[in-house]
Amino acid sequence: MRICYTIFDMSETIAIVGRPNVGKSRLFNALAGKRLAIVHDQPGVTRDNQSFELAAGLTLVDTGGWGLSHIRGLEAEAEALAEAVEEQVAIAIEAASVILFVVDGRAGVTSLDSEIARFLRSHKNRVWLLVNKVDSENSNVDEGEFLRLGFPNTRNISAEHGLGIAELKAQLLKLAPEIPPVKEEVRRPSLCIIGKPNVGKSSLSNALLKSPKTIVSPISGTTRDAVAFDLDYTGKKGEVYRFRLIDTAGMRHRTKVGSSVEVFSQMRTREALSQADIVVLVIDAQQGITSQDKLLAGDILKEGKPLVVAVNKWDLALEEFKDGPIQGFETIKDFESACQKNLEAGLFFTTGAPMVFLSAKDSLNLEGVLKAAKKLEESQDLRLPTPEINKIISKLLWKNAPRNANGRFFKIYYATQTGNRPYRLKMFCNLDEGIGDNFRRYMAKGFAEHFGVEGCPFFFDFVGKAKRYPKKLSEIKNNRGHGGKRDTQKRRR
Repeated sequence: MRICYTIFDMSETIAIVGRPNVGKSRLFNALAGKRLAIVHDQPGVTRDNQSFELAAGLTLVDTGGWGLSHIRGLEAEAEALAEAVEEQVAIAIEAASVILFVVDGRAGVTSLDSEIARFLRSHKNRVWLLVNKVDSENSNVDEGEFLRLGFPNTRNISAEHGLGIAELKAQLLKLAPEIPPVKEEVRRPSLCIIGKPNVGKSSLSNALLKSPKTIVSPISGTTRDAVAFDLDYTGKKGEVYRFRLIDTAGMRHRTKVGSSVEVFSQMRTREALSQADIVVLVIDAQQGITSQDKLLAGDILKEGKPLVVAVNKWDLALEEFKDGPIQGFETIKDFESACQKNLEAGLFFTTGAPMVFLSAKDSLNLEGVLKAAKKLEESQDLRLPTPEINKIISKLLWKNAPRNANGRFFKIYYATQTGNRPYRLKMFCNLDEGIGDNFRRYMAKGFAEHFGVEGCPFFFDFVGKAKRYPKKLSEIKNNRGHGGKRDTQKRRR
């Protein structure tokens, strides 16, 4: 699956537009042949533009519902969010070679449809009017009503039931330009940005991309889908960092997920996490480490993903120190060091994940995140020498060798590396039961520190010696081994 957002560098772009709840995202999924966008009856679910490469040089873009800002009685923040969605729609329209204007065949032409049509008439030659939710060829649809919108290229479809979708897709694929073959681009590691709602994930994405490609709002849960972009970031010394950047929806505790839309959003975030090469966990500097941050870090490690901790909103700490020392700290460096120790204590179960203090708002220390991510990417493919593996095991066991319930000390006779991404080691030992998470974390951290791959997870497969069970008492009586009465008599004979 390749989901992308960058629509300006493509030869041909197709934008799907229309008022809320006419079936734009369902049409997007139907044409893509995959469930990429969240589909729900609730209006306003789609917010950020999401796109899919339909063919070489042909990109399909799903946009948010146009017209939410016209709803009366919206709070100021919600109105600002609706306007931001419409701004994204306008960008997609300007970049599009073809505009698929979707209307609801069941509801007929609404005043909002007419208003959108008036705006799109200036792009009349690029507009295809799609009357959606026409579930059969015999559906009672007033075709004259829709033709009065002024777009001669009109067709009936049903995105839900597939009516007219194959024909529509075939017509769209004819728009794909002739593109000469090019050398395959160097693989871009996927960098997934994860965190609680409102910690600044989308702000960080926009700052790294140097473009407002995702909607930023103080409203919790603004981002719904996981959206991806190609990132080419040039550092201060000219170094170029190339990643596939994935911005995700804020992750709440499962008991606080309030709607089915949020459930789908969380599922998309977890799917993005499972496909990521490196994960950036964004933490709010004002709040510090919270229980939800710890849960997310644990989920990241369970998935076997390298972790970078981005402490956002650090500009607020710098602002406090402008007037002199605060809270007993002489300098900002002392305060940063204390904060780092506190965060490390809260994330003790990680393998020493690198921490970067930054401000997405002020573009402060953004390169630090990419440097840490690049180092983790390069650190995941090391081949660990077997003699050195066994040497570090001896040191770790000398410091901390656990015992089992019978008081026997745990011993490892031999170990070898069996995999990468994440690191996997097989250990042949005297015991394979009762090895707790604390000891596994201790070993993982020791290995990461020794080999200089802090932030990379380690998984261990402990293989114990084969158990030797004594014979059952009944077997001993029946067979009577050496020393038994029958055996003695045979020897005498």
